[in-house]
Parts: sequence; structure tokens; C-alpha cells
Amino acid sequence: MPEHERLDRGAVAARGARARTPGRPGLLRPHAGVSPASPELLTASQVAAVQGSVGNTAFRKSLQAGAGAGVAVQRAFEPDPQKRLDAWIGKTDARDKDSDSGGMAKRSPALNALGRTVPDRMIEISEQSTDYKPDPTDSSGKPPLAGGAFRNLFGKDDAGSFAVMMENYRQSKDTVDPDTKEEVKAPAYTASDVFLNQWTAAHSVLDEDGLKGNKLNKKVKESLTAPKDASTGTPDKLPDQIYRQNISGAEAKKVLGGILGDRSRMTFTENSDDYKSVMATVNGKMTLNQVKTHNAVKGLPPEREQFISGGELTRDDNGNFHMRFDIGRRG
Repeated sequence: MPEHERLDRGAVAARGARARTPGRPGLLRPHAGVSPASPELLTASQVAAVQGSVGNTAFRKSLQAGAGAGVAVQRAFEPDPQKRLDAWIGKTDARDKDSDSGGMAKRSPALNALGRTVPDRMIEISEQSTDYKPDPTDSSGKPPLAGGAFRNLFGKDDAGSFAVMMENYRQSKDTVDPDTKEEVKAPAYTASDVFLNQWTAAHSVLDEDGLKGNKLNKKVKESLTAPKDASTGTPDKLPDQIYRQNISGAEAKKVLGGILGDRSRMTFTENSDDYKSVMATVNGKMTLNQVKTHNAVKGLPPEREQFISGGELTRDDNGNFHMRFDIGRRG
């Protein structure tokens, strides 16, 4: 599904929108297509110069009065992973007793397209921030006005563990609501922080075969909302594989189609030309940010860090692309 993330200093910021399904309030209704980044009215250097001279607050107030009222203001990246995790745990709607944050899943287009056996037990985790507000002018093509929404799939069997990145949307910059003229600050957490917290929850229930329905949802919600140490509370290993499914945006399809060429699918290994091409794409960079965030959170030295060792790219019969990234460990 579409996934928009800002790639800046290891912070992953997702853009987009989310809607709950009527039957299961915690699950998402998919959006189609990948939108381009919203246009900036000022360049990054211009924003930095003005902010540096007059301050962030004065700068934002000046935007409210003029044509630049909708400009996004870059916010400094929070370097402390504990603060970022705490910020998300304080905002997740998993505390809502009526939300279905965790449930069983039976299928995945990415797993099918890439020939991965679908295990008997897969867990879908879905959350959004309590302040989540989609852009009313284009809920699927523009970043949310506030907060974020995240839905991912996790599984495990004898072949290893995996995650399927489905929908991950996050407000990435401070801005001003065009309707209320109120300042809307970007959250401190990143999409990678949310992903690691979801992986922690999934990791705690994947081996409990008898845990289903309301009991599964309850345990997932307890893990998602529990205060935890970012370093010791996060699993030592990432999933063995990270998938990205239904990549359907016009620009992304153009780039990936150029890499794939006449091939229906291709594998890539570290340092190969295909590997370098894939890792230069938005989806490659987003996945690398997840790996780098995990390494930083766990405090892993270079000789023990996890890395993307290779993977696979394919295009299905509908023209959508699917990707698999294999996660290894140095040493």
C-alpha cells in the first residue's frame, strides 16, 4: 500500500491518510497510489534562514497572515529514542477499548507475489494517534494535518520471521491548519519507532498459537501501550525479512520498472548493481531507516549491527510492485 516517509537523519516520517473499516474499528481501509511530496513554498535553506533570524514561533505566526499559511516548517529531529518511543506510546489509540489493534490475518499480496509460504499464524497490528487528522482536501494524497496512522503485518514459521509494511502515514513537519489557522506541530516519534513498538508486540504473541480473538487483541494492546525501555524492551533482532507490498504510485512504478526492465522478477545481493539501484529508491531508503533505527536503539556496534543483505523485486499481473528485503547481522 502507499507509504510516504521523510528520509532525514534516520528519522522516518510517513505521509498519507487512514480510515477505519466499519466492521473492525482498528483496521484500515486501503488507499490506492503513492502521492508526490507536497510542494514547498520556501526552500529548506530559506526556511532555516528565516527561522534562525526570527525564531520558529514568530516565523509560524508570519505564515498565518500571508500566502505562506500552508507552508510546512521543518522540525528538528529528536535524537533520543526513549523520548521518541514515549511520545508515541502517549499518543496511540490502542488504549481505546473499542479499537481492534491486533487481529489474525490470512493473506498478503506481497507474500503471494514473491512466493513466500503464508504461515498459519499472522498478526495484523493497526494504530493511529489520538490526534490524527487527515487533510480534508486530499486524505489519500497529502500528509495528515496532525499525527499518524500505521498498519503492518507480522508472521513467523520454520522459514523465519517477517513483517509486511502495509500503510504507514505520519505528519512530518510543523505546519498551520489552513482552516483554523492553528499551529500543528509534527510529532517527535518516527514511523520506524512505531514499527519497532509494533514488532515488540507481535514478537510477544507470535508463538502463542492458542491466542486469538479478543484475548489476542487485549495482549497486543497491552504491549503497544506499556511503558518500556526503548533499548532493552525492543527485540534483539528485526524480522528476518521486511516486505513492501502493492507499490502502485506512478513515480515509484516508473523507477522500479526501470530497474526491473524486461524481467518479471529479480533478486539482488549486497554491493551488486541491482542492490545499489534498489537501495537508492524511496522504498529502499525507508527500509534502511528501519534497520538503522533498530541498530541505534539497541546500541549495536558496527561489527554486530543488522543490515540489508539482499532481497527480491517483482511486478504482479496488476502492474503493482512488491519487494522483499532480507535482514542479516554482521559478524
